[in-house]
Amino acid sequence: MNFKKRIFSIFCAAVFSASAAAQTVVPKVVPPNNDKTPAPFSYPADLASPTFDQQENIGSYLQLGVFDVILGQTPLSIAIHVLGGELHFTQDKTPFLCYSAPVPEIKQKVKAKKKSEEKEEEPQEPFFQNIWLTVGSRGEISEVRLQKLNDPAQMCPLLPEAYREVSIYGIFINETSKQLKSLILPEISAENEETQWKYWFSLLPSDRPGYNVAGLFGIKLDNDTVDQIISVSIPLKAQ
Repeated sequence: MNFKKRIFSIFCAAVFSASAAAQTVVPKVVPPNNDKTPAPFSYPADLASPTFDQQENIGSYLQLGVFDVILGQTPLSIAIHVLGGELHFTQDKTPFLCYSAPVPEIKQKVKAKKKSEEKEEEPQEPFFQNIWLTVGSRGEISEVRLQKLNDPAQMCPLLPEAYREVSIYGIFINETSKQLKSLILPEISAENEETQWKYWFSLLPSDRPGYNVAGLFGIKLDNDTVDQIISVSIPLKAQ
C-alpha cells in the first residue's frame, strides 16, 4: 500500500471511530446450530508462555486494501460498517468475523539456458485465504488470523474487492522465506523449528489504568512459504 493510501486509510479509521457512538451498526448474528462458517484455527501451543521482549507490536495493523484494522482499537461496528459480514461464535462463545480473499500470486523468474534470457512461470490457479477477526471483551477487534486454503469448500464470504489486498506489517500469505528476509523485521522472540512458527512478543503501556497491552505476532511457514499468520493485541493487568 502506498503512502497516500495509508494516510487515507488511517484518516478514515479515525473519522469512523469518532462517529461510532452516533452511528451504531448491529451485525447480523448467525445462529450456532445453523452456522457452517469455518472457525479460526487453534492457537499454536508455543503461545502458552511467551517472553515479552519487543519494543513494538509489529502486528498491530491489519491492512485490508484501503482500510486498516487497528488491533485492540477498531470497534466491531466499524469493521462491519466497512467490510460487511456476519457475526459468528466459536465453541467457547467467542465472537468472530470471517472473510476470504485471493492469495497474491508469486512470480518467480526461471533462468533459461542463455544467461541473457529469463522467463516467468505460467500463473497457477489462484489460491484463497481465510481472514478471521476476533472480537475482544470491549467490542474491539483484538485478534486476526490468516490461513492459506487448499480446499475451496472451507472458504468464508469474499471480501469486497477494495479490501482484498491483505497483509500484516507488509507480510502476505504465500510470501517466500527469501522475501521475508528482505523485510526489516525485529529479532525473533522465539521460534519452533519443528512447526516452523516464528514469534514476536511485546508488552507496551496502555491508556487504560492498571493495564498493559500484550502483543503476540506469529508466522508459520510451509514448504518455505507463509502459510498462516496470527496477531493478537489484548489488555493485560499490570503486575
